[in-house]
Amino acid sequence: MSPISDRIEALAELHCIDVLTLQEWFLERASIREFDAGIPRAKAEQLALQDVEDELNARPHGNRPTTTRALSRAHSGSEGPREED
Repeated sequence: MSPISDRIEALAELHCIDVLTLQEWFLERASIREFDAGIPRAKAEQLALQDVEDELNARPHGNRPTTTRALSRAHSGSEGPREED
């Protein structure tokens, strides 16, 4: 595994989030930075990892987003419609 994959896995475990959900959000953020901002992929991945870490660390314990939609909504500050559990 790469250091970034290892970090994503560790963050998922630490914050009790499904690793695939966190990986999906990370890849989405990296792609946005790479294509929309024109940043080289390696740098886009570093920045995306920082996005993920910042978002998770900003949330109070027990109030963690659990889906990509929730992570994106939390990151953008948009409330939008909420899914019923």
